[in-house]
Amino acid sequence: MTIVEHHRFEGSSDPEEMAVVYAIEAQDGTRGVLVDAYGVYANPDLSAFLEDVRMRENL
Repeated sequence: MTIVEHHRFEGSSDPEEMAVVYAIEAQDGTRGVLVDAYGVYANPDLSAFLEDVRMRENL
């Protein structure tokens, strides 16, 4: 799996309300989107998994 790109978004009324959206691609070409909270509310299991996922180098 590869993270193709990622973007962080802040809530319009609360800057602490943040999310991160990942565009991901599997080795067979299947593409998808993964969304998680950002910062203290991020899913720790997902964060640990994503540490081992390769990011496309042209980010």
